[in-house]
Amino acid sequence: MDFLFNSGIPGLIYDTLRGIGYPHPVHPIFTHPPIGLTVGGFLFLLAAVVFKRPGLFQTARHCMVLTLIIFPFTVFFGWVDWVHFYGGTFLFPFQMKLVLAGFFLLFLFWGGFRAIKSNTGPGKLLFINFLTFLVVIGLGFFGGEIVYGDRAAAKPPTGETPGGVQPAEEGQGREQLVSLGADLFSDQCAMCHYTDKTATKIGPGLKGLFVGNILPASGRKVSEANIRSQLRNPYEDMPAFADLTEKQVEGLIAYLNTL
Repeated sequence: MDFLFNSGIPGLIYDTLRGIGYPHPVHPIFTHPPIGLTVGGFLFLLAAVVFKRPGLFQTARHCMVLTLIIFPFTVFFGWVDWVHFYGGTFLFPFQMKLVLAGFFLLFLFWGGFRAIKSNTGPGKLLFINFLTFLVVIGLGFFGGEIVYGDRAAAKPPTGETPGGVQPAEEGQGREQLVSLGADLFSDQCAMCHYTDKTATKIGPGLKGLFVGNILPASGRKVSEANIRSQLRNPYEDMPAFADLTEKQVEGLIAYLNTL
């Protein structure tokens, strides 16, 4: 278990990728092929049964075999992204993805074994592929929850910021800064922090952060300087965000002021 969370492999992979100008998660690249092949295989099987076309059945079998070949890479880079971007935290969507990935692998082996057998017709495989297709839908749903689930809550409010009515140009600049911070929070922070309540998610909820006197968890005084410090040198299990630009930090602080 210690290897799962403390391995240096994810950091090494992303340090290398950043060195060649690729800062994005790798898992999605290896997610789409098995999903596409699973959906394609199911549709080819369905067409083979309906239209009685052996050629389509053969294509479906090839899809299943290719999915089995690619899936280990999908799992590996899923682990890499999970450790690197989410610190190995067991949010409910991650728990569901792990369970569904287990079923997906089970159905893949079951269907792949039946597909290799020469006496297995398309009708016998159709049910297995239908179950795999349903699992893919579930994986896609919970993957979307991880990426987009809190995005709406992280959007900046329209109208005035807590500073009151501002001149038009200053207000527009402030609104752009808040929008930048909201997008950054959505991408980097929303998986661990609520913005609409103070309850703990993985880290503490941040609603009303600048209304209080102390930062949650760390107990430091609420100030822009302390937030900047905590981003660079985080408290306990919070990951460091030392690579943020000054404008990104300003945007994040501006957004936190609106909560």
